[in-house]
Amino acid sequence: MEDKREIIRLYFRLMATLPIFVTNVVIDKQNVKSAHYQVLKEAFGYNLLRIHNTLQNYAANLSGDKRFLVITDEGRVGKMRRIARKMEKDNEIPSRFHHGNYQYPIDTIVEDVISKDSRQSQFIQVADLVGYFISLHVKTIVEPSIPWNSRMSKILKPGDEVEFLELGKGALNLRASPLPYGIVYYPKP
Repeated sequence: MEDKREIIRLYFRLMATLPIFVTNVVIDKQNVKSAHYQVLKEAFGYNLLRIHNTLQNYAANLSGDKRFLVITDEGRVGKMRRIARKMEKDNEIPSRFHHGNYQYPIDTIVEDVISKDSRQSQFIQVADLVGYFISLHVKTIVEPSIPWNSRMSKILKPGDEVEFLELGKGALNLRASPLPYGIVYYPKP
């Protein structure tokens, strides 16, 4: 089991050395008040918005065009394409300064969402790894009485996820949110 821990440790160390921003959005289903809330639409939309904002506002050290491409594992690609296309043209954001919304199109997406088998992409594997550890962290904080699955508990115990997230902190988009590891939670309570 220590070999598996070491592999995870090495992945997080490697991730921290890469010129990437990992943005994490958590949909807290306990705060969902509507039966019509579309989890994928909201989570993907918030991710696109956070990526766009990071590139426009915080990635000053990037030279040239600050555009991005979404590559996802196979699955809900069609729905993700529709969401992204809509946000490129019509993206209403609630205003913090006055009543109502304003238009904020996400005009930095290079191409339609592309799918790739995660077994063939180390970047998707890294994203899956981080997402999994973020979910473990959130479960540990929000529902500490619920045990991790038995397979994972043979390798890690609650609290270990923090060690690994700390190792990879250099790649986490900490500007996305003031919360630990830059985690963005929606909907707001």
